[in-house]
Amino acid sequence: MINRILTDVTADRLPGIEEGIKFDDGSFIKIDQDDGNFTLVVQLPGDDPEPVGAGNFPWMAIAEQERAAGVKETRPSNPRIEEYFATTTYGKHPDSEPWCSAFANFCVTKANIEGTNSALALSWLDWGIDADKLVPGCIVILERGSPGHGHVGFYVGSDDEQSIRLLGGNQGNSVNITAFPKARIIGQRIQPAAGAAIPAPQPQPPVQGKLVDALIQVESGGNDNAEGDKHLANHAFGCLQIRLPVCLDVNRRFGTNIAPEQMLGNRTLSIDTFNKYMNIWAIERWIGRAVTDQDRARIWNGGPNGYKRDSTLGYWAKVQQKL
Repeated sequence: MINRILTDVTADRLPGIEEGIKFDDGSFIKIDQDDGNFTLVVQLPGDDPEPVGAGNFPWMAIAEQERAAGVKETRPSNPRIEEYFATTTYGKHPDSEPWCSAFANFCVTKANIEGTNSALALSWLDWGIDADKLVPGCIVILERGSPGHGHVGFYVGSDDEQSIRLLGGNQGNSVNITAFPKARIIGQRIQPAAGAAIPAPQPQPPVQGKLVDALIQVESGGNDNAEGDKHLANHAFGCLQIRLPVCLDVNRRFGTNIAPEQMLGNRTLSIDTFNKYMNIWAIERWIGRAVTDQDRARIWNGGPNGYKRDSTLGYWAKVQQKL
């Protein structure tokens, strides 16, 4: 099949285009752009010039159904969005939580394809195979900046050389089509050809020994019952001074239900949580090169983008003194 995206189709042009597609034995998904115009995701008979798998995206019809239903955040929480979360290991959660990855998992799962099972947008970087270029329906992962959680949606077209349109969830608190800067793209994924296995992400070996010992000394002086950052809304707990944002990232990715307070007096859980966090952020795919102990320490201090922040250099200097 040949895939085409037609954007900004006006209502008066729509009947003629639809008639032409049907005349050529093609099919299409019509998406209301919410500006009076339409986007058509078109499939036409013929040799597919796109990468393997590009012409087979059954999740797009499901995503469009959700958009057409007007799914959006409500108060109290929208039960439909909570159903999206239920397709991840994070389980049902309210729509006040970031839900773009939950929406993507819902659509892919309903299409009888295994998703990432994760509520973390960047989990899609390890799903399927890389698309050589943007193709209609491929899954696009965007950098969202600090704290680096990212965003994920389904590609439906480009406005110009600088922007793309994604059909996704949690875009302006609803399921819709939104334009994003193309420069924010950090991944574009498609499923492998029929019958091919989706490669599972390879976990990083646990960080042990000198680095962990040094971090514990810098964070708490070796005190398993330390409680710090009391001037902040979210206190830090345990030998590695773990705060709520770390637990939230780990819970979204691994389906756990840990809380910072559980780190008190529990060095084993603290180190395990640290290693899970490293498996999310201290990886080559996120950093763009081989990961070093300096990267790990600075991410632990400054969050997902800590490895490139000048403000974490002093922390790394302290860790080096303990190594």
